[in-house]
Amino acid sequence: MRDVTVTLMNTPSVVVDGEKKVFPYRKVEGLFYYICVRKRITRDEAIGIFWVDCDETSARKNLRDALYHIKKIVGPDIISMDGNVFISLNPEQHIKVDVDAARENILENYKGEFMSFFYVKNCLEFENWMDDYRRELKEHYIKAVLKKAEQAIHAKDTSEAARYAGKLVEVFYLDESFYRRVLTFLMEEAEYSSAISLYQKFALSLKQDLEEEPEAETRALMDKILKLRKKIAEHPVKEQQVFMGRQKELYGIYESIQKHRVKGKDSGENFVLISGEAGVGKTALMGQLRTLLEEENHTVFSYCCCPSESDLYLKPWNDILSQVQEFCMKQRKELKASEYFANKDVTDYRIFATQYGIHLEDLIRAFCKDFGRSEIILFFDDIQWMDPSSIQLLNNTLFHLRDCPIFIVAASRLEVVKEIEDLRVSLMREALIKEVKLKRFTLEETRELIEVQAQELLGDPENLDKIYEYTDGNALFLTELLKTMKDNDGGMVPENPLTSRMVSIIQSRLMKLTEQEHTLLSVMSVFYHAVTIEDIQILYPEPELKIYDLLEHLLERQIIYEDVGTAAITYHFTHILIHNYVQSKISAGRKQIYHRQVAGYYEQKYKETGDITLMPELIYHFENANDMYKKYEYKLEYFKEFFSGTQEIYPAMSLSFTDKFFFPDLDSSENVLIPLAEEIRALPNRDQRYQELRMKVEYLIGRYDLSSGDYQYGLRNMNACIEAAKILKNSRYLMDSYLQMIYYAIQVYDLDMMKEYIMYCSELLEEYQYSKSTPYTIQRLKALYYSKTEQFDKAEQILESLIPKLEKLQMDPSCQIGLIACYNYRGEICMKQGDWETAHTYISKALASSHASQPTAGLGMSYTNMGIILYRLDNYDKASEYFDKARCCFQNLSIQWGRAKEEAYSALLELKLGKSKSALARYKAACKYADKDYSPNTLLMLQTVYAQLQDLPGLEPQEPPRIPKQAK
Repeated sequence: MRDVTVTLMNTPSVVVDGEKKVFPYRKVEGLFYYICVRKRITRDEAIGIFWVDCDETSARKNLRDALYHIKKIVGPDIISMDGNVFISLNPEQHIKVDVDAARENILENYKGEFMSFFYVKNCLEFENWMDDYRRELKEHYIKAVLKKAEQAIHAKDTSEAARYAGKLVEVFYLDESFYRRVLTFLMEEAEYSSAISLYQKFALSLKQDLEEEPEAETRALMDKILKLRKKIAEHPVKEQQVFMGRQKELYGIYESIQKHRVKGKDSGENFVLISGEAGVGKTALMGQLRTLLEEENHTVFSYCCCPSESDLYLKPWNDILSQVQEFCMKQRKELKASEYFANKDVTDYRIFATQYGIHLEDLIRAFCKDFGRSEIILFFDDIQWMDPSSIQLLNNTLFHLRDCPIFIVAASRLEVVKEIEDLRVSLMREALIKEVKLKRFTLEETRELIEVQAQELLGDPENLDKIYEYTDGNALFLTELLKTMKDNDGGMVPENPLTSRMVSIIQSRLMKLTEQEHTLLSVMSVFYHAVTIEDIQILYPEPELKIYDLLEHLLERQIIYEDVGTAAITYHFTHILIHNYVQSKISAGRKQIYHRQVAGYYEQKYKETGDITLMPELIYHFENANDMYKKYEYKLEYFKEFFSGTQEIYPAMSLSFTDKFFFPDLDSSENVLIPLAEEIRALPNRDQRYQELRMKVEYLIGRYDLSSGDYQYGLRNMNACIEAAKILKNSRYLMDSYLQMIYYAIQVYDLDMMKEYIMYCSELLEEYQYSKSTPYTIQRLKALYYSKTEQFDKAEQILESLIPKLEKLQMDPSCQIGLIACYNYRGEICMKQGDWETAHTYISKALASSHASQPTAGLGMSYTNMGIILYRLDNYDKASEYFDKARCCFQNLSIQWGRAKEEAYSALLELKLGKSKSALARYKAACKYADKDYSPNTLLMLQTVYAQLQDLPGLEPQEPPRIPKQAK
């Protein structure tokens, strides 16, 4: 069956089995394209489109000739005839028409105008049809792109908005109001380069196609963008300021001030509140804005509040008035109002605050009258430390002086201050406030900033992640860390990245906390992750309500934040450096006691529940409690469970692992196990605890070697583990080691060895107590042995007994894995007996159950078996799909078991489909994996494929591996 690809979007073409086809004349080609789009037409319709000027006899003859040429060029079965009336594109042929995909997903598949540059002479009806269809597709595409562009604008995604606007320029979409909307959005987001690029592209398109230029309104907007970019570029940040990547916010505030200067009170907002955590860049943003405004001859006054002055009555306003007086003296203008305040004998602060406010308003009005030709800007930094009376006066000033050319910009930290909250609500009600919330830099923004400030640090690809981990995008922390790293010759992230400025910022965050709040933070810092109330109470056994009172105050101060998850409410430090600083202030002795208490608590919990997700907790806290034996004990248990998913076909896993936070290198057993073994061998004592650790290491390394095909070392290590388990009377590791020997015997097809170790496992079951899934595991392995020795009745009897029991217990993950294995074994028996329909039923059940559990090698086996069944049922497309799924599963899990079987049958399928080169590639892969997989059926299949490949010209397949003696 031929593969036919028809391209109609842009210049049309036809490719058959990789070869581009040429038609003898355009009407034949046009007719074929028409049928490809319409799918089914009548003979009269074809004649009316292409041969309308011919008499009926000639027209029908021309149609027959055209269909003959189409079949000759594209394929004899490409067109089907329904009697003498209809002509259809044969749906059973492998033909792909790009227009079909375009109709389903126009955004992804619109590659150009429909059938562009295609013309059929003297065929007006065909031309009209092409034009109508072309216009319909183009309108459909424009509508979809417009929708995506609007979504991007709504989501504040500048790159996507610019990309989709560019797509509309390419198809000559001329609605300039749309382009102005995108340009305004890009300007507001400080993406000046993107805006300029879009405008130039649109203007060039107009010039080339219509010899026109954009509308006056669009040109004016572009001029504004160019001037703004130039203005901001001409005001570089002073070196000591921390100002990076805030152009969007800078532009937003600048525009608000300009709007107020032009429209006055009609502009609405006359106050901007910049909020964000300490060090995020509020002061730097205000400094950059002040520089920009001073260059434009605005009159600017500023004051920075500080904690030590937070109780000083109206101190910020007194300082501002002093600046105003000094300014007036320089301008030779008399201003005596401030002397009134300085000499006033204050007895009643409430009366004085009222009088102060009245005189302040009079003074500002007088000042605006003399100097109000430009905007008067007041800057207040860190108003979280402003006294309540000053905040109230700020509120009154904004209300009463909204008709004056005065604009106020203030900055505040995120911590909750009642007076600031009242101010915000009051101004929002009158639409007088614009709030700019500064967030931490993203990872991508951090990378861009490092490129500007210290590009050499990006030479080490790990540096970016380390820098972001330490700073979490905080501007001040980032700048300080970059300076420290540049001072280091190697450009390495220091072990203690806290500089004096960082410590100062953190200490200011922790000021005024009570002793109990400091204690609670110390307790939280002992954990490496978010904490729950349960975690806190391990070390701070106070009533829950009391703890919540303390937590709520810390939440208000923005030192921690709360995460309401599905399982439990957790609490996090707002920044990792705050966590590290608090932890560094705990004495070494107290810290060790804390870790020992937490480790003991979780160890008891693990013994009660067997919950392996507690392992990272146990490892971390025992290590910090300096109990190395306990640390290694639980580390080995954790790895034993984790790697079972990638080193066993049907692992008895107790849970699904989805988080590699604690051990980021777990994708590679070798990277973890070899260094771990060396650490344990270096332990000083050689007591029983040490021997138990050695036993567990031998097991893990042995299992790894066996799963990766290194049988010699794997058997040696596994036998060492068996001997140690016997000496230590450790029945659990003895059972697990015997099971590994069974899996090895299956892999190398040593059925005598398989039978022997199944017997050993059965003896252990009689002597010791094991988990409920273990007896079922031994039973199904016994059934597998009977299946491999062709004792099918015995195998079926065991499986038919096991399956109902496991179906009742399938909520237990280990029992669910066993059920999947039983379905698969039962299906494989049917496959051996040639009962493909029943085999399909059982393998379908195995796959259905697999989707509810963690992916294992068993899933790959099920995919392979389903592929073989479908191949035998002549459903080649579906068979290929399942072989691909099996291959993907094996690759993702880095598993070799079962790969040879899948690749061998894939090669056979490729031969059936006539794809000899692909078959050879699959055959070579199968031979590679078969060196460690001695399954007779797989090796016989490889011999079959080898024989067929030899018969094909130009191929030189290698001989397949021979069947070992124990597998015959």
